[in-house]
Amino acid sequence: MKLLMIGMDGAHIEAFKRGWTPVIQSMIETQHQYKIKNDLLSRGWLEIATGQHAAITSAMYDKPSCRGTLDWSLEFKFSDSGVNSGKVVPLWHAVNKLGYKVGVMNLPTTFPAPEVSGFFVSGGGGGAPVTESATPELCYPQEIVSLLSEHGYIVDQRLYQLVVDKNKKNALDIFTQLQRKNHLRTQAFLELDKRFEVDFGFIVYKTAAVFAETFLHTEQVRIQNPENTKDQATLSALEAYYRAFDKEILALKQAYPDADFMFVSDHGTEIRKSTFNPNVLLEEAGLFFKSKKNSVLKKSVALLKRVVPFWLKAFLKKNVSKSAQSVGGFGFDVGRTKVFCKSFGDWRHGLYVNDMDRFGGPVKAEEKQALVCDVLELLKANDILRQHNISARAATERFSQPGTWFPDIVFDLPDGCLTNDQADRLLQEFRPTKSNTALQLIMRGDILSIKSHWPLFVTSIEPHRATPSESDLTAVYELVVKYFDTLDQESAHNEA
Repeated sequence: MKLLMIGMDGAHIEAFKRGWTPVIQSMIETQHQYKIKNDLLSRGWLEIATGQHAAITSAMYDKPSCRGTLDWSLEFKFSDSGVNSGKVVPLWHAVNKLGYKVGVMNLPTTFPAPEVSGFFVSGGGGGAPVTESATPELCYPQEIVSLLSEHGYIVDQRLYQLVVDKNKKNALDIFTQLQRKNHLRTQAFLELDKRFEVDFGFIVYKTAAVFAETFLHTEQVRIQNPENTKDQATLSALEAYYRAFDKEILALKQAYPDADFMFVSDHGTEIRKSTFNPNVLLEEAGLFFKSKKNSVLKKSVALLKRVVPFWLKAFLKKNVSKSAQSVGGFGFDVGRTKVFCKSFGDWRHGLYVNDMDRFGGPVKAEEKQALVCDVLELLKANDILRQHNISARAATERFSQPGTWFPDIVFDLPDGCLTNDQADRLLQEFRPTKSNTALQLIMRGDILSIKSHWPLFVTSIEPHRATPSESDLTAVYELVVKYFDTLDQESAHNEA
């Protein structure tokens, strides 16, 4: 093993400064930290995997179909990135081409497992089944399924599975199960490496941070309400979980004492502080028009999601079609609205011009550029946005030809600001509601922990050997390829 990259979904560097992870903290403090900013429109793991931004690959958290309708999708398959056409060279193939073997485990949205020199175990998403046990389609070569089964490897577990299917009723039970999953993953990776002896390892602990930070941030926001009391049981469970995870990293460090290490994440996480709805400003300017019928339906669906029991949400999630789940998703008059924002999750959302070609809207192609300029001036002149450090730019400022799926206007929001097209005001402070535990709020669907712009990117690779030039997570791809290319050159020089 020459380089081992450890991925943690939603991790940020502050998570390892609490005293709960002394091994990780000591490694980070002696390594090189690259402070890069992710725009939270592009999927971070796919930037790392492809070396390309979503404006090129279409790997966004959500995107329109752009077929003359308002059809929208929150799904993405790795094959959609352009990998099959040769426009994109995945990280593992780039390293293979330099003559080095790879071992990739649990990287999200990489289903089905690609053929590599080494081994590959796909993570969840990208069409992969939500399953605990590995299947042949998740593995390359397929015969490693038996080894994974012998070691109890767990592919994926969602909160609704743990709460509903496994009857985990509190944070301690949930995080004890996740500790077990992390340990089994470490052991399976070590066993696979014994068989394949790879040069580049990439192991992702998807729930290592994202679950823990979601609970922690929810608790931190929850206690801001004076009616709520501290959920000490959850805090204790979180500390125990992080201490156990620290031991997994220690095991990897001891297994590969001479290897370079790298810690990465797809984004950071932050407590929710405020809510932003740009449609309010657009409506005041006569560019956005609510549909009374659709708006009532949308709000009714949102309310229903809050009041139905968690077990019923889980059932519907597994058994109801995607189209039925998105009923009431758009609450505006399609024929009159010229610009809109549609929010789905805790990532960033830009503005789309409601043009004829993409959405069947009223804006003609030749009118788009002038309309974008007008909206940018409208945003720039707003005192509230200026006072709260909210800015916007045209997508073409960074990408000369962003894909049709990409927003026409991109926002730069402060961390902790959640886009929500259901909010009644342009910008408002978020106030937590009354609850007994952090888990209760999470199960109810309240978003108190949201993605932040600052992912984890720390490595022991010396800067003089390879320094990335990009300012987003494509820099990880670039650094890894440069690293192995440098090793190749050094090896050729030594042989000469």
